[in-house]
Amino acid sequence: MAGFVTFLYFISVAIVSFNVGFNWLSGSLLLGSVCALMGGSGAKGMWHTGKKGVGSLMGIALVGGGYLAVKSSGVMLNLGSVVVSGEAWVIVGAVIFFLITNKQHSVT
Repeated sequence: MAGFVTFLYFISVAIVSFNVGFNWLSGSLLLGSVCALMGGSGAKGMWHTGKKGVGSLMGIALVGGGYLAVKSSGVMLNLGSVVVSGEAWVIVGAVIFFLITNKQHSVT
């Protein structure tokens, strides 16, 4: 399930980036999406290993970096008839990745 959600998330980003053209807008969207993935799932993974404080701080820092990247570019995602701001995309993505990461994903 987690792999499918990640696939859909990045396919959406790739389609929007391709339509925007390869410039700062698409680069900031890709950077923000990767930061959302790493921040959300990394924080949850750290929770499962018992390092909740460190995981929370690193997750907030990564998601914050992604948030600032998309905020500085002002990118908007047009997904059919739905328009989503880049900031909302990063925050919602981080929350989704935090929720779908389970203990099996955090154990090597």
